Amino acid sequence: MPPRSPSRWIVLFLAAGLLATGGDVGAQPRPNGTKRGHDVSVFRKQHLERHEKYVAALEALARECEMKNLPDAAAKIRRLAEPVDTSELRLAPLPRSVQPPLAADLSPEERQWQSQ
Repeated sequence: MPPRSPSRWIVLFLAAGLLATGGDVGAQPRPNGTKRGHDVSVFRKQHLERHEKYVAALEALARECEMKNLPDAAAKIRRLAEPVDTSELRLAPLPRSVQPPLAADLSPEERQWQSQ
């Protein structure tokens, strides 16, 4: 039995068009045949640019601290700009409990506030 309402015809027409195109409606061509998700060079470039901007901003802040006679603050800020040694990164397992249990002697208002 053929569809009778115009909306059914529209749905059938769109479904047929989607099947005819292989489901690639609106898909952008991939440059040089690279697989989507496997080309991270764009993200690496963005990360490098943003990291360089971050380091420059930290250095400017450290110089400003030195001008205000705050050498300790300047040293701490410069340490933030140092590259991270990835061989030193160790991932600890997440704790089983996120927050210690609430004390039993809390007032109702305090208990409500701390439980949020």
